[in-house]
Amino acid sequence: MASASDILSALATYREHIGRVNHRAMSTLIPQIEAASMGDPDLFECPEEEEEMRVEYVLGIVGASKHSTRPPIERTSDLLKNWDVLAPQLALDGASVNADSEWRAANRKAYTSAILQGLGRFGCPTGTWALPRDFEILMRHVDSLEGPGWYMFRDIGEKLVFWEGWGQSEYGVRDESVKARSVLDWYHQRGQPTEEEFTVTTEEVFSP
Repeated sequence: MASASDILSALATYREHIGRVNHRAMSTLIPQIEAASMGDPDLFECPEEEEEMRVEYVLGIVGASKHSTRPPIERTSDLLKNWDVLAPQLALDGASVNADSEWRAANRKAYTSAILQGLGRFGCPTGTWALPRDFEILMRHVDSLEGPGWYMFRDIGEKLVFWEGWGQSEYGVRDESVKARSVLDWYHQRGQPTEEEFTVTTEEVFSP
């Protein structure tokens, strides 16, 4: 069984890899946004309005509002300028971690309880259901594993989310609990999924 240090080392490697890939993508995308023609110049009364529109576009891409990050994204260049601080706040390193530790603890407890309740509908060969120890360690450090990409990419484009976690509100916890039960029902009906049922392998995701 992997030790806690092994799990946290793997998590750090994962986040570093996703963050590096996303930084490379944003280093190409942000300059294009800054240089893009705004079309009809009569739409804006001054250059500041043009810049505001560009900032709004960047915020939409990463799923943020102007004052939801620390430091705030007030110019299109701020995302790259403050990448090391902003990337973890926006899950641009492949994981989300809510800043409120009490919120995290409460929702982690609700999430765990919902999964174990769902598992309780099935017979346990060892007598009592329990979450894998490595998963419990992971849950203490992150709220989700978002996979590669950023908010807009994951929301309307290709999605490869490894673990959706418990969402950002109490409703998110309920939604993910339902998904967990649905997965259990699928497994109970169909058994162990085969490799052919997956379109992307772990090797493809983490290949250089």
